[in-house]
This record gives sequence, structure tokens and C-alpha cells, in this order.
Amino acid sequence: MLYHPVKPNKYNMEVAGIMSSKFKTVLPEFSSVPGREEDRFVYERVVNSIISLIRDEKYEIGRKLPPIRDLAEQFDCNFHTVRKAVQLLCNDGILEKRSRLGNFVRRNTSHLVGKPQAKVQIVSMRKIGILLCPGPTEFSTPLLMELERAATAMEIQLELQSAANWDKAVEVVEDMKKTGCRAAVLTADRNNLNVKEVHRLFDRSPIPLVVGDLIAGYERFCYEPPEIYGRWYSRNSMLFQCGYFYELGYKAIAYLRRSAFSGSSKDKYGYYREFMEATDHLPILDQFVDDDSGRFSRILKEWEPFRGNLAVICEDDVEAMRLVIAASKNGWTLPEEMAVMGFNNFAFGRYVDPPLTTIQFPYDYLAKRLLVRALELSSGQTEWSAAELPAPEVVLRESCGGRRRLPEDRLRNLVTERLKAKIFPGE
Repeated sequence: MLYHPVKPNKYNMEVAGIMSSKFKTVLPEFSSVPGREEDRFVYERVVNSIISLIRDEKYEIGRKLPPIRDLAEQFDCNFHTVRKAVQLLCNDGILEKRSRLGNFVRRNTSHLVGKPQAKVQIVSMRKIGILLCPGPTEFSTPLLMELERAATAMEIQLELQSAANWDKAVEVVEDMKKTGCRAAVLTADRNNLNVKEVHRLFDRSPIPLVVGDLIAGYERFCYEPPEIYGRWYSRNSMLFQCGYFYELGYKAIAYLRRSAFSGSSKDKYGYYREFMEATDHLPILDQFVDDDSGRFSRILKEWEPFRGNLAVICEDDVEAMRLVIAASKNGWTLPEEMAVMGFNNFAFGRYVDPPLTTIQFPYDYLAKRLLVRALELSSGQTEWSAAELPAPEVVLRESCGGRRRLPEDRLRNLVTERLKAKIFPGE
């Protein structure tokens, strides 16, 4: 799960990490003199010893532990002390108590590090920080959900913090290291990314930072190696969108982008031109939008000659929805006179008229790769592990005009068989 930092205690510590060779396999010796400080926390030492027992004896998940009285004898301590330790491990999901049957191993403990200390703390060697700077966005919110799912599957503990500005981000990362984070994932608004400040953050961070962008001079912190970076995002999605409208028979395919022309925006435009030039007969209709509300009217006027046989690929759903609204105000009928497809599958795209066809951003893939790279860097590994790039996943709705040009079965066959993409379920 994603956790806001809180003071560690026996109820809020999550379990995840890698095995430590320093883990004690035998219950440490302690004094039995009543009233001593160490006696108050004997059960905490028993917690570590039970974890050690499970690990060293190679207990499989589902295997039953010895009875509590037997464990008390083995650890040379009180029955109630062991019962308290077992209950704690049940609360943490490591053990499972089955009525009248006993206690069973629920979770692999080969990755746990136990530390006898004044407060119970099963320390994670796979604790990763998540830094939001400057805060949540329409992009980062679904990514955080997938990071949580991926972390649960990978048995990683996450600590979520946000920073109002880049100066504060440095302090936040320093705090993350103090709380045991081995690396951190930086989720920032790429449209307002201050490269100079990001460089400064990389240079001052006491732990490795992983980002979703390829930043010159800091390529090793990208979740993907440079040779494949963003290929599924820029190339595969753009070629699918162009191919989709081309196969449906549209005579003009336009690309509508944001005014900022760099990074992925520039890459997408390059792939758009590549496709158009390969067709020989389709015109290149590239336009950009900014905050000028009147610009859409001017763009639509330029596109007037293609009205009725025009398809528009938008850089993301924001531009796509602005176009749909502007076209309606200027008397265009969608999708009859203009088909539109966005990118990202923002939730509110389904509520425009007509509902927006879009490409689902592969948040699940990105989340897993970000965490994998964080673990690699935290362990000193410089090379990227291999990964299978995801196929484009289209959210088929009414704005693209597909169902007006092909029967449903042929449309789905075009997407999945000819264009080798997926159809987002539930649409």
C-alpha cells in the first residue's frame, strides 16, 4: 500500500524486502531479572526468532507452525510471550491463525530483516519512496494506484510524500533516507519539468531516484534504457492510431499537439510524419494548440476542405476534448464530419459528446518498471532488466467513427488482428 510517513510502531510497519545475512537465527540471550527494560519486549525478540525459524527451516506457505507451547520451550520463554508474538505476526500477514487448527505460514519470509530493539520493527530492505512534485495530477493519480498494486505484488513497502517545490523536494528525499527508503520514484508533471532543478535534485539526493523521463546526463535513472525509451508511448501508439484511421478509409489524418514541441511530443510528430510520408497521397496536417480559445476556430477553418472525411489524432485527451467542444460550437457534427482520438484515457473523456475514443496509458507497465529500476539501483545494479513492451490498448467509443464505417466484429478484428493492438475491456 501507499503510506504517508508516520512514526513507526508495531501496528503500522509493513513487511517487504530482501534477506539479510545479519538476521539472528537464534533467540538472543536476555536477562530474566524482573523489571529490566529488555524483559518488557521479550516478545519482540520472539517475533524475530519465529521469522528466522520459518526462513531457516524453509517453511513453505501453508505449512503449520509448531504449537505455541513447543515454541515457548524452544525459545525458553513464557507461553503468553510466544502467543503475543504470534498474534503480531498474524496482524502483519506473515502468519494465519486457523480456528482449532493452529498457526500457518501465510507469507514468504526469506526477504525479511528482523531487528531486536525497544520497539517492534520488521525492517524492509525493499522500501521505496514515492515523491510527488509539486503534487498529484490527472496523470499521477492513476499511476499511484498502479504503483500500489505493483508494490503489493512485489512485496515492496512504499512511502508517499509530496513537495511543493524543488527546494522542498531535496529535504523530502533526505527524510526518505532517514526512514529507510533505499530509492525513490519521482513523479513530476512533465509539462512543467524544470530540467535544471531536476539535475540539482539528482546531484543532492542521498538515494537513487527513478523517473519516467529520459534526462540527458542522468539516463541511468530512467525506468527504461535509452534505446527503447518511450517506444510503446510514442511510436507504437502513433503508428496504431494512424493505421486505424487509414484502414477505415479516411482521406485526411491530422495531428493536434500542444504548443510545447519537445520530448515525447516531438517524437510523436516524427512518427506521424513517417506514416504520412509512407502513404504518398495523404496530406500532412499538423497543428498545435495553446491557451488561445480562438485558435481552435482558426484550425477548424483550415481543415474545412477535408470536412466529412477527416480524422484527428490528439496528443492527449485534454486536447481531444477541447477539440470536440470547439467543433460542436463551430457547427461540426462528430464523428460524421470529423473523427477524433485522444491518448491517456482520462476518466472524464467518456462524458463528452460523443464519448472520446482514446488510448489507454499503460500505467501498470510503467509502475512495475519504475519499481524494478528502483530496486536495481538500490542494489548497485546498473543494467536494466529485460521487459516486454506492451501493445497499444484502445478504448473504443463513438468519437472515432469506427462503428459507422465497419460492423463491430470487423472493427474488433481490425484492431486486434491486423493492427496487433488490444481493446480496453468494458467499452
